[in-house]
Amino acid sequence: MTSQQCLPLVFSAVHEVGDGTFSTVFSAFDASRGTTVAVKVAKNKAGAALMAKEAKTMHRLRHCQCKAYPGIPKLLNSAVDPYIVMDLVGRSLFDIRLSLRQFSIKTVLMIAIKTLTALEELHGCGYVHHDIKPDNLATALSPSDPRIFLIDLGLSLPYCWDGQHCSYAETSGFQGTPFFCSVNMLKGVRASRRDDVEALGYVLIYLLTGKLPWISGPRRSFRDLYKTREKMTAVKVCAEVDGEFRTYLETCQGLSFEEKPNYNLLRQLFTGLARRKELVLDWKYDWCESTHCEKGDISSSEQTAKRICHKRVGVFMRDLAMKTHVPHPSATTQRKEEETLTPLLDQKLFPCLNRHLLVGAEDRT
Repeated sequence: MTSQQCLPLVFSAVHEVGDGTFSTVFSAFDASRGTTVAVKVAKNKAGAALMAKEAKTMHRLRHCQCKAYPGIPKLLNSAVDPYIVMDLVGRSLFDIRLSLRQFSIKTVLMIAIKTLTALEELHGCGYVHHDIKPDNLATALSPSDPRIFLIDLGLSLPYCWDGQHCSYAETSGFQGTPFFCSVNMLKGVRASRRDDVEALGYVLIYLLTGKLPWISGPRRSFRDLYKTREKMTAVKVCAEVDGEFRTYLETCQGLSFEEKPNYNLLRQLFTGLARRKELVLDWKYDWCESTHCEKGDISSSEQTAKRICHKRVGVFMRDLAMKTHVPHPSATTQRKEEETLTPLLDQKLFPCLNRHLLVGAEDRT
């Protein structure tokens, strides 16, 4: 039985809009609500576990006395259903960049401001996202809606209980996306608010330049990636972008474990950069003016790129295999065969796919 066949009869006009290793997302008309929604269905046991956790998180956010939902798709069904029904949003920023090939500095600055607002709202409800990356940031359906949505909350964690911040802790494992996560998370430190905002900094640089220093280059193990990133300074990371991005990263990296980020100050860095460059932040993103970037409009070469991604490593980046447990380099028990990072596609053919995935000794199919 396919994922689509598992959906109740209340859903019609079902179309697949996203597919990953752990789950498939459909757009469907919900007769009981009289509107088109997004329906997420697990593909395997691991996906079911992640989806159940995501549903619980979204359920708690629904009852949170804060403004979290302006930047997070709203859960529309019960958290105990074997699928998730939520607000339908637009394409991920990774998919859009795949179509446009590059983003303007103006668009990246607007993304930064809106995503910081969404993170502030999520953090205000006591949760960290834990997996900020281009695939987990999505646009609104309407071109006139400037919001950037945080999606895929399967790894989200509460960082405080009853008003008390969680205690600092180091674990022997890692969950997340190693190319965009904070350095502290790579070290095995429990995630807090500082890690989300730092990860956003790497995402912004990637969206603007199409690369990060540790993504390109030869194949490397998780241990090598960890060592490379540990030694990488904000100056090197931001060598090809404006100084405000370096200030942003240095500010985030300087936060203590329990410290609340100064979201207004971080946003002001980007609004100040816009003023310095005489840019008008009118919330008209690059994709709002592009006929090539309509929802569902993707070229045959990009479709081929995605198929190659699936065939070679059995996972597309939005459901990165790093969501499985990976030992930290300092752990006493090491896997005999280190998981390696391999380039998905030739950068010359697909420069916008300048990324790697973590794969094991055998492809995860």
